[in-house]
Amino acid sequence: MEYKILTIEELSNTRAQEIDQDLEYKLMKEIIAKIKKTMRKNNLTSLSAPAIGYDKRIFCIDFSDSEIKTFINPMILQQDGIELTREVCSSIPNKEYIRPRNKVIDIIYQRPDGTIKQNQFSGMASTVIQHELDHLDAITLDMIGLEVEKDFDKASKKDQFAIIDMYLKSLQNQNEELNKDIETDNVLKVVQDDAKMAELLAQGKIEIEPLKGEKEN
Repeated sequence: MEYKILTIEELSNTRAQEIDQDLEYKLMKEIIAKIKKTMRKNNLTSLSAPAIGYDKRIFCIDFSDSEIKTFINPMILQQDGIELTREVCSSIPNKEYIRPRNKVIDIIYQRPDGTIKQNQFSGMASTVIQHELDHLDAITLDMIGLEVEKDFDKASKKDQFAIIDMYLKSLQNQNEELNKDIETDNVLKVVQDDAKMAELLAQGKIEIEPLKGEKEN
C-alpha cells in the first residue's frame, strides 16, 4: 500500500539515524513528501519517518493553524514538569495507553531549508513531539505505557489511582534496574556519559576547546 503505516511488529528496533541535509537532500525531500501524504490520507496529527519505513530522524506535525511543520534531527534541550497523558498510536490501532510525559520541552531542530530553530512547546504539542521522538528512538507506547483496558473508565477513581500507582512503581523499579546495569556495564556507562555531554553542548552549558595540533618531534 502506498500510504501504509508500519505496525509495531514491522517497525525497526534500532535508533533512527540523523540525516545529512547536504548529502541526502533528495532523500530528505522524498521522506517529507511521503510523510505528509500519508498523514493526509490517514487523517493523522503527526507521523515519523520510521513509521513509514525510513531510518531517518524526521517527523511532521499538523498544528491545524498552518501548513504541516517538519522537524529534522530534533533534540530536546530542556524539559520541565511531569504529567500523565493518554495516547494512541497509528502503529498500534484500537489501543490506548497512559504514559508519563514532560509538560514543557525546549527542542532544537532543523527545517527543510537547513535553518536551525529552537522552540518551547507545552500542552498537546509537547506530548505529540515526545511521542514522535520516541519513534525516532525505536520506543513505542506498548514498551513503556500502561494499556487502558476497556473497563478502566468505568472503575472508581480509587481503583484507577491504584492501577496507575502500581504502574508508576513498576516504572521506578525498571529505572532502578537500568541504572544498576549502567553502573556495571562500561559500554552503557560511556553511552550515558556521552549523551549527557551532548545535551550540555546543545544547551551551551559547556564549550568545545579548539583542537590542538600534534606536537612536532
